[in-house]
Amino acid sequence: ELAQLVEGGGNPARELSGLAVAVLRGGAVIFEGTYGRAFIDPAGAHDRELAPDNLMRVASISKTLSAVVVMQLVEDGTLDLDRDVSDYLGWELRNPHYPDRAITLRHLLAHVSSIRDAGESYIIRYPRNIREAFDPADPDFGERFQIAEEGTDRGPGVFFEYCNLNYGIVGTVLEKVTGQRFDVVMNERFFEPLGLPGGFNVAALSETDRQNLATLYRKRDQEGVWHPEGAWVAQVDDLSSGIPTALPEHADYVPGTNGAQFSPQGGARLSLKGLEALARLFLGDGSVGDVRLLSPESMVELRRLVWRYDPEKQNLDDYDGTLNAWAAGIRIVTGETEGDRLFAGDDRTWYGHFGEAYGLLAGVWADPETG
Repeated sequence: ELAQLVEGGGNPARELSGLAVAVLRGGAVIFEGTYGRAFIDPAGAHDRELAPDNLMRVASISKTLSAVVVMQLVEDGTLDLDRDVSDYLGWELRNPHYPDRAITLRHLLAHVSSIRDAGESYIIRYPRNIREAFDPADPDFGERFQIAEEGTDRGPGVFFEYCNLNYGIVGTVLEKVTGQRFDVVMNERFFEPLGLPGGFNVAALSETDRQNLATLYRKRDQEGVWHPEGAWVAQVDDLSSGIPTALPEHADYVPGTNGAQFSPQGGARLSLKGLEALARLFLGDGSVGDVRLLSPESMVELRRLVWRYDPEKQNLDDYDGTLNAWAAGIRIVTGETEGDRLFAGDDRTWYGHFGEAYGLLAGVWADPETG
């Protein structure tokens, strides 16, 4: 049935370029399957089948990886989830409409910082400094913050708005306190301990890992027009057009000035095997096999509720029942409403994250109660 799903049931408009699925029970993988292609050669001669070890840009699942490393540094006393993040950045970060309220790492990780994305201006490239994005002279400054409204608190710690820029700030904090680039921090603290290929910087991958990348596709042209029955068009990680670099060669980048350029919000390349490891981390109270990344107490803290929708507070715009709760880097699917369930009729609570970008639709979800 999964193979037929990739084929679109005979309907070209419903085809998938590839599909990767794993199911765990009791912390063990009981099903693993990949279908479709990791690379589609327009000429058809050099297609590559999708495999469990192929690396994919997993989009916003990347945010959970960043949160795991934040918790490692909380454990060793380097970071505090509830301290003013300005203390780590070395400059004051405030919503000008709520100048007396500190913004914390917990706020950033749970999207209640009162910071907004302002379109795609969260993509801040070298040589820009992330601090510049919060300078009143920045053209997007007026769109970067929630604005106080009569009767509604839209300030830090209360109002939810999903924001990628939050994680650019988190990445910058990680750089500041470690003295290392964000991609290096993530390699040393997440990928290498688990023995996982991948990372946040394609240019730093080994030649083997680069050859193992799965290209992401959409059926649309360069003008963005969708052609359901047309050809697959590469969106990201088609290395035939060159290797993307997070930094220009010989850049004199100073860690702690702009972790956003390594895409902590969505740039991780991870395989199906890697997503399995993340699920096992959730189910194993912070350990994957013999490797412990976090203490059981840190896993409890990571899953702890930070924000819940409150109809009286109106602490979320345009509530439609699809989002009810969020933790520090983890979305909580509550099962309380039809729109907030992984499966029809399933009222269990799930912890994890969705990912959606460049044609990829993904998710990794765990129910610690049942394993």
